[in-house]
Amino acid sequence: MLIKYQVKAVKNALLVGLSILGVELALIAYDTWMANNDGFIKNYHIVNSFRYVWLGWFLAASIAFIITSKYTFLQNFGFSTLSFVVIWAVLEVLFLLLYKFQVLQTNPPYHRFTVFDEQLNKLSSGDFNAFFGRWSTPYDSSFRTRPAGDSIKISYNAFGARDKQRSTHKSSTKKRIIVIGDSFVEGYMLDTAQRLTNLMERATNCEHLNIAINGTGLITYFLEYKYLAKRFEHDVVMIGILPANDFEVHSENDEMSLFDSPIYRPYWRKVSKGNYELKYSLASINQSIASYEGIRNPRIVVKTVDSLYRSINWYKRPQVELNQNSYLYKGVLELAAKVSAKRKTNDTLKPINTENIDLLTYFLAQLRLETQGKKVILVVFPIEKDLKGGDLVEIEKFNKTLTLLCSKNGFGCIDILPYFKNYKGNISDLYTQGDGHWSAKGDSLAAQAIMNHPLYKQAIK
Repeated sequence: MLIKYQVKAVKNALLVGLSILGVELALIAYDTWMANNDGFIKNYHIVNSFRYVWLGWFLAASIAFIITSKYTFLQNFGFSTLSFVVIWAVLEVLFLLLYKFQVLQTNPPYHRFTVFDEQLNKLSSGDFNAFFGRWSTPYDSSFRTRPAGDSIKISYNAFGARDKQRSTHKSSTKKRIIVIGDSFVEGYMLDTAQRLTNLMERATNCEHLNIAINGTGLITYFLEYKYLAKRFEHDVVMIGILPANDFEVHSENDEMSLFDSPIYRPYWRKVSKGNYELKYSLASINQSIASYEGIRNPRIVVKTVDSLYRSINWYKRPQVELNQNSYLYKGVLELAAKVSAKRKTNDTLKPINTENIDLLTYFLAQLRLETQGKKVILVVFPIEKDLKGGDLVEIEKFNKTLTLLCSKNGFGCIDILPYFKNYKGNISDLYTQGDGHWSAKGDSLAAQAIMNHPLYKQAIK
């Protein structure tokens, strides 16, 4: 009797399989000859969608075949597998609801088989520069919401920098300073009038061209100077260094992160000790989810992820599939990360290691080649966690190492950590609570610390 049911299960599976194949071929034919011939029907990628349909068909057919076997141990295995699948499905629905009602705050799975309309949002900043990746649209503007609930207007000049309009030529004999960095230099949570470069420009009457953008690190600073800042006549180069995250740049080991967020980032790949080569996370900036092309046509991003998927080793693919499609898997990872974060007493970066020092040494050497004839000053910024329970011994050790490396390259280094550490008021007042960037008081203190330093005074004479 069981054999009879098993034969029937096989026949039914074949009929269902043929039906699925017929539907898939019909949709491919429709797309090829009657639609856009781009592999999509509406917002669904045909081949990727049916890949999961075929997986479900194979799983259902296998379980049906096994539970109709004449062998008891196979039947038990089949029913156990079915129970596991049902429980997994229930949990997937549960975690889907947790995401839907925002109980879980991380990004939900990025499905490779569909493109959602919310991916089409316009961005003022994104992967807009083929040389250094992240940059902003010239003459554009947007609003940024602060933790207090108010917002500030962010405007960009003709070159895409968050600064007033600047000429490539100097208009006076006074020193002109190029300032490069990440969100701290950009003045992420402040009006431009409150940030350190504007304060310093008003105090000294020397132009301070702010060429900074959030979400960047050492290699971006170098490439921004090489391909953008050098176009402006200038005398001094000032670069803000944030040890807490300036070494958290993309590397060839971060390929898995591209499946969630395929972005275009430069990085240095180590060839040998002291020798690196410039690489990019994607073959083309247009493949990025945050590029002009990626925003205009998100279907390109799905194809980018498919290309990345084909390039990785087979044993990594199950992890990608779970990360791309399982609400349960993503949710458990988030909960585990929260538990881990609560157990950490100090999560500031400890940048003193051979890899980071090698990278920093190479960065300074390359910068020296590009800035010949210019005065260069690196300014080290502290974050609030450095001052509240951070490993100040380790941080000060790094700052001394950076000062020594700067000296070897003929650069100056200003460490403003002592000014923040000796601040007489409440340290929290120097930072935007709920965000971590400097408040207006923080930028003001940083500006005063820099302007009072002999290296800066000498540079602008």
